[in-house]
Amino acid sequence: MPTGSSLFARAEQHIGERYEHAVVPKDEAGYRGPWDCAEFASWLVYQEAEKLYGCRNNAASPATADAYTGYWKRDARTVGHMIPVAQAAGIKGAFLLRYPPEGPDEMGHIAVSDGQGGTVEAMDRARGVARGKVTGRRWDTGVLIDGIDYDAAHDVPVAPPPLIYAQNQANMERGVIERIQDALQAKSVAVTSPRGVFDAALAQAVAAFQKSAGLVVDGEVGPQTASALGINLAGVAMAAASAAFKIGTTLVNPLVSIAAWVLPEILKALVGEKAAAVAERVVKAVTETAGTSEPDKAKAVIEADPVAKQQLQVRLAELVVQQEEQREQARLEAARVQAESERLQRESQLKELEAQLADVRDARDQATIWASQGSLMQWGPLLVSGLVLFGFLFLLGYFVALMFTPQLPSPNNQIYQLVNISFGALTTAFATVVSFWLGSSQGSRAKDVAAIAREAEHVSQGSVPPAPGGRTAPNGSASDPKPPQSGMAPSNFDNCLDLVFGREGGFSNDSRDNGGPTQFGITLATLKSWRKAQGDDSEVTIEILKALTKDEANAIYRNRYWNPLRGDDLPKGVDLIVFDFGVNAGPATAAKMLQKIVGADPDGAIGPATLRCVALMKPRDIIDEMARRRIDYYKNLEDWDAFGKGWTNRTEIIAGAARDMIRTSETRAAA
Repeated sequence: MPTGSSLFARAEQHIGERYEHAVVPKDEAGYRGPWDCAEFASWLVYQEAEKLYGCRNNAASPATADAYTGYWKRDARTVGHMIPVAQAAGIKGAFLLRYPPEGPDEMGHIAVSDGQGGTVEAMDRARGVARGKVTGRRWDTGVLIDGIDYDAAHDVPVAPPPLIYAQNQANMERGVIERIQDALQAKSVAVTSPRGVFDAALAQAVAAFQKSAGLVVDGEVGPQTASALGINLAGVAMAAASAAFKIGTTLVNPLVSIAAWVLPEILKALVGEKAAAVAERVVKAVTETAGTSEPDKAKAVIEADPVAKQQLQVRLAELVVQQEEQREQARLEAARVQAESERLQRESQLKELEAQLADVRDARDQATIWASQGSLMQWGPLLVSGLVLFGFLFLLGYFVALMFTPQLPSPNNQIYQLVNISFGALTTAFATVVSFWLGSSQGSRAKDVAAIAREAEHVSQGSVPPAPGGRTAPNGSASDPKPPQSGMAPSNFDNCLDLVFGREGGFSNDSRDNGGPTQFGITLATLKSWRKAQGDDSEVTIEILKALTKDEANAIYRNRYWNPLRGDDLPKGVDLIVFDFGVNAGPATAAKMLQKIVGADPDGAIGPATLRCVALMKPRDIIDEMARRRIDYYKNLEDWDAFGKGWTNRTEIIAGAARDMIRTSETRAAA
């Protein structure tokens, strides 16, 4: 049986060979280049396991099959085994994959792990096939290939890249983007993107420069590309932070400057009310890692020891994440306090209106009792109402007559002021009389009571953001489905699942489908992964897949798709179209598409920030835009010719059902 060690040994034999974008004959054992990264990885898999992987068509001839990182992403999600990057860095022969950006001709990257934090990869035209390292670079996932036997895994610390500027990347500085644009133009690369905006056009310009410079072509500006452009990505942020950052009246500790040199993002954590406390933790991390508190010695140790530098990067990255989480918790708490204040205000208004209605109702009831008893008191309401009506009409006529008087009385005239005050009081009394006898104001107030009650219920249940740390289990977890909390709107999961089952059908084994056979839309790989998470390591065959029950499929859909996509927290209709696309294309893909539509950071994990952005848009607008983007997504897939019509019909049916859910909700609310 092929092993990860034999695959890596085969990769090492090709170090020094030329890099070029070309289709590699996967079945030619003596092939010696040129390579690109995806072709190299797919050739290694075929030579070891005798199967195509990461190719446009894995059933095509191995001599002409075209490999691409986008197809590696597809296969990793459907027929492979995805693992954390830190774990892949510790497994010899595992692959490390960076996804290509969405869009035609966009490039990702892939490398083979040596199990010790290093790599062998087809890098670029300048270096060809060469050794590299995992840490300090951006990777999306590790990948293991079925049919290859790997050694036991051990995690290797992997620090994130110091700075990356790319399309949809968070926390980019406008000044640095402008510097990138200027540097590209200085290199005679055409730049058409708006000033200070890193969009798809700028990513293409970066990719064009990378190709001409013999670098890894991914459209992202990291340390290597920045160096080739002659710019410093951290320059603007660090200069500004160094100029403005003080703790009390004391300048930054030199050890903090060392931390900023190792991981510039740490400066973001050193801003705010708790800057001093964070700075102490940063100083402690540097001191413990270097074994000294003397700045010069500490920097010398970290510069001379890559492992120490890597460990420090990891510790600092953890501090950055912790600070971001604490800030998010503070924002959520402020939102909760505001929501609670609004709820109490609505309750107060509700009680006041109910009391007013009760007063009117009691007065009418008493008048009815007096009338039934023949009491003289029955004439009391009539007498009072008559006096109020007479006084109101008299003063109203008085003010109308004044309009035709040549000389109006002075506003300072005491009699005029007394009449004016009396008219105001009679106006209020007149409104009360109308409310008592005709009930028109009572009906209006009843509507107000109902509206305020609904709004109070919304504030208490729907407007309060989820508690910090309340994210659902990540994709692949074995946690149990969580029912809606008491008092919350009932889950729409069952309704959405019925519609998805209607699209997925029963057992299918279409040879054109790269995902392989499915039952209720569940693939062999998904069922195997699910049961393994439940502690069942037994083999999953097609016959076992055919025997999959709806109850188990229901649990898989809730835990692997509905919960990660926060279905219970999305508006009705939106939950359906997001859930269905997650089932069809993967939860991360669906989450990123939703985040791009609502303007959230497209990190593929729906959390409180994304839900707040969702709440700012009309559900119908989200559904319409998602339906349009789904079709665009499908058109870029290699299987469009075979499945495009079915995908289009599915999208239109699901979007229509989602709109119906909105109409139903609106009708119920109006009733």
